[in-house]
Order: sequence, then C-alpha cells, then structure tokens
Amino acid sequence: MKAVAKKATKKVVAKKVVAKKEAPKKEVKKVVAKKEEVKPKVATVPVEGKPLAQGLLVKMLCEKNELKPKQVRTIFSQIAEIATKEVKRVSKFTIPHVCTVKSRVKPATVAGKRMMFGKEVLVKAQPAKTVVKSYPAHSLKKQF
Repeated sequence: MKAVAKKATKKVVAKKVVAKKEAPKKEVKKVVAKKEEVKPKVATVPVEGKPLAQGLLVKMLCEKNELKPKQVRTIFSQIAEIATKEVKRVSKFTIPHVCTVKSRVKPATVAGKRMMFGKEVLVKAQPAKTVVKSYPAHSLKKQF
C-alpha cells in the first residue's frame, strides 16, 4: 500500500498557463551626472622667490604668440631633441641669447697615491667620462 500511495503523490497535474500580452516597455533614459574635469590650476603670474614652472612658461608663450599649449610643448620637445643630437655630434649647442651647452670628454685617471690636505691618500682608477655643462649667454650675463 505504501508503494501505491507514493506513486499517486508523484503524479504532476498539468497546469495550463495562459500567455498574457505584455505592453511594450518604455525606454527609460538614464540621466548620468557629468563629472566636471578638474584642471590643474596654473598661475598666470610668476610667484615671487620661486622659479618659473614649465606650465606657466607654456601659458605665457601661448598668450604672446597666439598658439595652443600642445603646439608650444611640441616645440620644447623638438628643441630638446635637436639639442641632444647637436651636443653628441659637435659637442656644442647654442640657444641664442639664453645659453650654450657644451660637452667634453674628461680623461681617465690612474690609480696611485696623491697628496690631499697634507696627507697621502690612495686613489682608485677612474674611467673616462663625458661632462655636459651649460654656460649663460653674454646678453644674459649683462643683465646682472
């Protein structure tokens, strides 16, 4: 009897599902608040006692020459590229009325004993080095 009762409970009664017509969904536009871009503040006037920042220099040149900041930055990067090529090639590069960049090879030193401040000191050998220095232009020197 127990077996017969289990079979009866396992029978599933088929249910009829009536499909309902759904109304078309309305498109809902999501309103996303736009985040305001925070631009770094660039001073328009150099601060007293502090060196001129690159951003301020770019801004000043943009205003005087009516150029975009991106154009001025590309000019600076091109000047840097040209300067490095010229210093490597000829060992000298001049930015007119500003400075001259020179490089020279400092010869290697031999290990040995040297007198320093009245004492004899053992000095290690040093390899040859390329030294790069910048010298101000004469017109810039006259200002001081």
